[in-house]
Amino acid sequence: MTDLPIVMPGMLTDPIAMAWFFGVERVYPWQQNDILDILKQEKPFAGVYCNSAGKSGIVIPLFGLYVMSTYPGSQIVSTSGSWNQIETQLWPAVKNMTSRLPGWTW
Repeated sequence: MTDLPIVMPGMLTDPIAMAWFFGVERVYPWQQNDILDILKQEKPFAGVYCNSAGKSGIVIPLFGLYVMSTYPGSQIVSTSGSWNQIETQLWPAVKNMTSRLPGWTW
């Protein structure tokens, strides 16, 4: 990553503003609460969610981008029960969101 973009003050601590910036149209209340909890704790977080809850498409990418923008040079490790989930859900969401970050390289 190089040359982080200028963002709205407080955006990276506000899950709604962060989601809006990255083009997410709807963030459910549980997603907002979990993202806020993750940001407040600044320690490992684990959550258990049902299928199709927006983990790979919203929560994990937003949290990962928050960490990488807060701690430049950091790396995120995400695991899944299948490579297909990473390849078809997580990476497309991350690539879509990072397309709004000119200057970031992958």
